[in-house]
Amino acid sequence: MSANMYDAWDCGDRPAIRAKLAKQEAIYRFAKQSGFIWPECFDEELEKFVALVEAAEREACAKAIDDLSLAHPGRADLTALQCAAAIRERGQE
Repeated sequence: MSANMYDAWDCGDRPAIRAKLAKQEAIYRFAKQSGFIWPECFDEELEKFVALVEAAEREACAKAIDDLSLAHPGRADLTALQCAAAIRERGQE
């Protein structure tokens, strides 16, 4: 943990610390599953990279929903299932 994480822990922000550690654990697990190996000194850079990928994925998902709503103008009845299907279709491209 970085000094900032220790400070947050000492200030009682334990849920935020647990969430950050869980995210780091997920990053390591996904990296290991994909065969990615890195030295410990690159942890911060890897986290920055993951943040950029997550931001791009969020934007792509938002665009998929925008495209779905544009394909059906005037329809306010698009369901969560239809939106989820539009996001999942992105993986098929």
